[in-house]
Amino acid sequence: MPARPATAVPERQRDAARTRCAGGRAAGVFRRDDVDAVDVHMMASAFCVFRVANRHTFGTIFMRDLTAPELRDHDRRMLGDVVVEYLSADGGPGVP
Repeated sequence: MPARPATAVPERQRDAARTRCAGGRAAGVFRRDDVDAVDVHMMASAFCVFRVANRHTFGTIFMRDLTAPELRDHDRRMLGDVVVEYLSADGGPGVP
């Protein structure tokens, strides 16, 4: 199935995400100037989908229930750390 055209996504949501990224850059919180709000959204969505789509495989291999309520705080912190690190990366060694 082909992707829906960008016009199908509410403009208000895209603008809000872009405004947050621009505000973070202007405030000096986000050092990267190449951040795209859609990339940040995709990063968070991919993490969430992975946990659901791979819960049985991970449960079998690693004996961990990725949907367990007691893991939610840990997973939120981990995803938050990844996103913040990405947004605050200064393009130094190992950072494109």
